[in-house]
Amino acid sequence: MPTPPPAAAHDIALYEARQKIYPRAVDGRFARWRWALVFLTQAVFYGLPWLEWGQRQMVLFDLGARRFYLFGLVLYPQDFIYLTGLLVISALSLFLFTAVAGLLRAHPAARRRAAGAAGREQVCKYMCPYARFQSAMFDKDTLIVTYDAGRGEARGPRGKKADPKALGLGDCIDCALCVQVCPTGIDIRNGLQYECIGCGQCVDACNSVMDKVAYPRGLIRYATQNAAAQGWSQRQMLRRVARPRVLAYGAVLLALSTALLLSLATRTPLKVDVVRDRAALARTVAAGQLENVYRLQIMNATERPARYRIAAHGLEGLQVASEPEVEAGPAESRWVPVQLRAPYGAAPPGSHAVHFEVQALDGGARVSEKSVFLVPR
Repeated sequence: MPTPPPAAAHDIALYEARQKIYPRAVDGRFARWRWALVFLTQAVFYGLPWLEWGQRQMVLFDLGARRFYLFGLVLYPQDFIYLTGLLVISALSLFLFTAVAGLLRAHPAARRRAAGAAGREQVCKYMCPYARFQSAMFDKDTLIVTYDAGRGEARGPRGKKADPKALGLGDCIDCALCVQVCPTGIDIRNGLQYECIGCGQCVDACNSVMDKVAYPRGLIRYATQNAAAQGWSQRQMLRRVARPRVLAYGAVLLALSTALLLSLATRTPLKVDVVRDRAALARTVAAGQLENVYRLQIMNATERPARYRIAAHGLEGLQVASEPEVEAGPAESRWVPVQLRAPYGAAPPGSHAVHFEVQALDGGARVSEKSVFLVPR
């Protein structure tokens, strides 16, 4: 009998053990700004459903009816191009804001109060894609959380009344409070790291310590790498904001935003889709005429009832044999059967292009859609 393999003394760990992080609370300018923005975003999120526009919600995503209401706009799935444009603009905004300040992902993990609640900082460390490609957008003139090593080193504890220069020390007293308040557990004194979410809690913590020991604020601050290395003033640092990369991002973003707004402002509040009836490709009807049957989906993208006239052209003698006028209610999408007829012999056998014209009777929206008219052999 074969000898059984020896039992493993313990399981082999394939991943590094996760260290739970419990950041300390800190108060300061950036903490207050963060909470103010949290309250603002939550007020928008929970307040929008209660705001009305006419006789409906101001922002309403009616998934069942496949209609989306944004203020005075009624959007259909066919308007997906606008969502694409919005996503492209959001991506370019990400590039622009990151190149300028690198602060776009300032969303610190919630403080953990119990042992089982730790771990949400892992999302920022390992799942957030922004940390992986931020290095391609950062440069030495990007505004980031920076530790002034020239001023802070050599770090070390000292008495409150001690002269750091006489002891050969910098302004950093090595209290490690900047590490204790960090929601991702990094030491910003080791330089910028991909785990940094730019929340500014270390800035608030360090400033409070500098106030207690009567040192100038700003040992940890928002600055650029060039400004910290060369000792630039705030004005000198801000001059580098309008650099070629930022100007290029800003120009493209402005152009796309303008194009999107103009497209929304001038969009036709009518959508038409044409579907041929495949059950009857072509047939001969009374008076020796050929008939093709279609189904038109007419989508009224306004919030008032509208009446439309249906016409067609493309072949000699082509006419609409069904009801030429239809009505659609406010933000209604309806299917309308349409019969087109042409005199026999008006065109040779084969497929011929025709165009449907759907126009509002009030002289407003007008849409043309292409289809084909089949002539049998």
